[in-house]
Amino acid sequence: MPKGSSLSKDLGFVFNNPRYSDVRIVCDQNEVLFGSRTILAARSETFDSILYGVKIAESCLPFEISFPDMKASAMEVVLEFIYTGSMREESIENPLDAIDVFYAAEYFLLPDLQDCVLKYIKEWLKENDHNLAIELLEKTTQKIISTSSENKLLNLLTSHIAATPLEAFEFECLTLTNLQVLLLHTLNSETYFATSEYDVLRYIIFWGASQICEEAISFFESRLPLSEIAEQQSIPLTIEFIHNPHELNKFYEYQAAVINIVAPILRYINFALIAPNVLANVIHPLGIISTPVLLEAYRYHAGFKNKSKNRRGGISCRIDDLRWDNMACGPNIEIRDYGTRVLCTNSTTVESVRGVNLLWGNGMYEWDVIVEEKSRCAWIGVCTENVNFSSYLGRQENIYVFGSDGQIWNSGKSHRYAKPFTKGATITVHLDMTKRTCAFSIDGVRYPVAWTDLPEKLYPAAAIWKFGRLRIKPHT
Repeated sequence: MPKGSSLSKDLGFVFNNPRYSDVRIVCDQNEVLFGSRTILAARSETFDSILYGVKIAESCLPFEISFPDMKASAMEVVLEFIYTGSMREESIENPLDAIDVFYAAEYFLLPDLQDCVLKYIKEWLKENDHNLAIELLEKTTQKIISTSSENKLLNLLTSHIAATPLEAFEFECLTLTNLQVLLLHTLNSETYFATSEYDVLRYIIFWGASQICEEAISFFESRLPLSEIAEQQSIPLTIEFIHNPHELNKFYEYQAAVINIVAPILRYINFALIAPNVLANVIHPLGIISTPVLLEAYRYHAGFKNKSKNRRGGISCRIDDLRWDNMACGPNIEIRDYGTRVLCTNSTTVESVRGVNLLWGNGMYEWDVIVEEKSRCAWIGVCTENVNFSSYLGRQENIYVFGSDGQIWNSGKSHRYAKPFTKGATITVHLDMTKRTCAFSIDGVRYPVAWTDLPEKLYPAAAIWKFGRLRIKPHT
């Protein structure tokens, strides 16, 4: 392509090219990159301040600036973005390198580049297991500088980790700092947290015991039962069962050691989210949590007798949480794009699908379904686990769907609910599991509650005709 045809390509050609540069940029390991003083200053306030903040004699050029703590690979991505206004995915070879680029973009005041980095991190997280998020969080916590843009990165990583039950993580995967950042960042947020607060505390104590020895873990496993058992505990689990003085001394030794290890994390536990009988019969006898902390939790429960929330945050599903289930759909249903798109390929009847997400407990679940192709009709809503996906959902029990004809359906009965919707519409489902109600919005216009007294456990659901196509995404 001849020069003059594309500004971004022409500038991409001169980027990091000594022939067209008057600035030498020295990074870590003394690696040198090149740039144009004018272009750098025009595109970055930080470069402008460095390169034009003092008068530079012409004889001083080429000007040399040094960033000894910045990786050359991250600086190269910054320079490419400054010159071309874009970032190629192949510019970052390793997801961990993306953290360096993010903070380099932070330093040079390039928020658009940071958004590009976040976009790629989201894609990597979708394609990898949760351990990648832990590795990225570990590197992020080493660079914390407390900025609003950093909160975007922490929100992304902590919400991804929080959506996985803590018990899925090996103890050695999470450091003290990781746990502190995760629990602090989600303590008063609306981030969905898959682990109940009792199980968070249980995991932390086991994690602390794992820093001591296997025997210490066994001691605490005998004192901290699974949440289902703990909730049924009617009498205190005291330590009188330990009759051997040696074992009793060991218990006190491990108790003191664990308190010392987990003390920096316990401040980020919300004990008000743990049932009072569990506090009294399981946690208090353990002797790890101070009496004033427990009393504060008891006071909370005394004032909110009917409050049943047992975990932090709201219920806010993310893009990699919301997926259609290819094991729970009709024979002619095809699921694409990491499970976010569903289409009906070859059917003369309506076929159905449900999401992989089990929606239960307390809180507000909200998600969007975009009608990319409606065909004859489309239905969107929720269903229980046992459904015949080869037939229309609205005629089955415990199915609750809103149709493109404006009708809501359940157990074969329907009535007018809202205006019809068509191709291109965004349908938002508002499922309040605390109140057991469901409502819908069409393109941002919310309609009244469609159903009350819903079942305890539900899934996202949809039904479409041949050639219909729907896409599910988080509501923002």
